[in-house]
Amino acid sequence: MSKNTVEEGVFSLSLGDLMAALLLIFILMLSATLLKLKDQDPTGVYFNKRESLIDSLNQEFKDDLPKWGAEFHPEKISIVFTSPDVLFETGKATVKPHFKKILDDFIPRYLKVLSDEKFKEYIDEIRVEGHSSLGFGKLTQIEAYYMNMDLSQERTRNVLRYILTNNVKATLLEWTRANITANGLSSSKPILINGEYSAKYSKRVEFRVRLNANSILNEALEN
Repeated sequence: MSKNTVEEGVFSLSLGDLMAALLLIFILMLSATLLKLKDQDPTGVYFNKRESLIDSLNQEFKDDLPKWGAEFHPEKISIVFTSPDVLFETGKATVKPHFKKILDDFIPRYLKVLSDEKFKEYIDEIRVEGHSSLGFGKLTQIEAYYMNMDLSQERTRNVLRYILTNNVKATLLEWTRANITANGLSSSKPILINGEYSAKYSKRVEFRVRLNANSILNEALEN
């Protein structure tokens, strides 16, 4: 074996040892970080907060939803009103009197849950979503889509206007206005039953809550 070969072997071994040491340091640092995250469990904090909100909404409204023609979808933190004959006149955006009575009962209690100190600072958005029907006579699909877009947007604006005017306490008005939005979604998210379009479930108004995950996780990391 030549002198150069021996020197190259020693150099290679030293470089290999260095790489192994660096890899070990990286693994130790990663393990320490993972242990810290596991102890603080930020993901668990978020889902615990989410599940607590879902449970609070379910407990508040489970006895009322059937009489309102509404459903609770916990996976979306969404309360859905699915009786189109109760909501609006066909093709019109005026809120029906019976739906106004439902809102008079629903909204104050809904906001009371969301504005509880356990949840209030973590609410990112309260979405009022309007979903319209698919058909508009002999219009093309895209024409019907735009007509439904106009209709669904006007409907959600009217619902939002009624809520803010009649259902929100003065102490919650500023917070509610800062977090609530009206979203007309046309016919873009139809509901299918056994693969078939369902007019009853597709023509709907949804109240959805989005939590600020970053705020919850950052708080968990700081504590």
